[in-house]
Amino acid sequence: MTQSLLKTFSASMEALGPFEKEPHIAVAVSGGMDSLALTFLAEAWVRKQNGKLTLFHVNHGLRKASTEEAEKVSKWMKSRGHTVHVLSWNPSEQPTTRIQERARHARYNLLDRACQKHNILHLLTGHHKDDDIETFLMRKEKKSSDYGLAGMSRLTYLAHCRLLRPLLSISKKNLETVIEDHPYIEDPSNKNTSFKRAALREQGLPHQNMAPFKEKRQEDEAYAISFLAKT
Repeated sequence: MTQSLLKTFSASMEALGPFEKEPHIAVAVSGGMDSLALTFLAEAWVRKQNGKLTLFHVNHGLRKASTEEAEKVSKWMKSRGHTVHVLSWNPSEQPTTRIQERARHARYNLLDRACQKHNILHLLTGHHKDDDIETFLMRKEKKSSDYGLAGMSRLTYLAHCRLLRPLLSISKKNLETVIEDHPYIEDPSNKNTSFKRAALREQGLPHQNMAPFKEKRQEDEAYAISFLAKT
């Protein structure tokens, strides 16, 4: 892990504050490269803050390998001194349509309730710069508003916690240097081009200047917060 990346991550976290004096942070770790890189960066940041790190893994049960992957993630993190809390999604019927959308909705519900249970205010996910560009391209194709074209939000409020995305300024290529030779899980759906995101990755991501849209959204959000504070 380079000091430069750790510095970038620390700056992102500072911008997402405030945090408690000794912050308690949760990380959603799937075992994929992105979430492992996030875990390693958060681990270093929390240590410097004298805080606490809690790890959650969601077992969607959509693939035969899901349980084995949960065990693998738990083993990897145990070797680093962490316990992984495995959250299981048990729908009455396995979805056959809108699979990714339903799984995402279930995942955030499980993570939000887990944060409530463990009294954690801050939940980190591993969305990075490439994910943000994919979101922009998908919304651009759907002729989204300027607000939608701003891409992913660095901060989203769930029912019981703050969802933080501190990696949005870091590319996937740079995150690869964080985990170095550590093994990780490759989700087959990431290469299934029937899913829009996977198809975009297959085509390659062009450079996109999203800054004007992001700045406009930040201005609007700051105005809304200021207005609400006065009422």
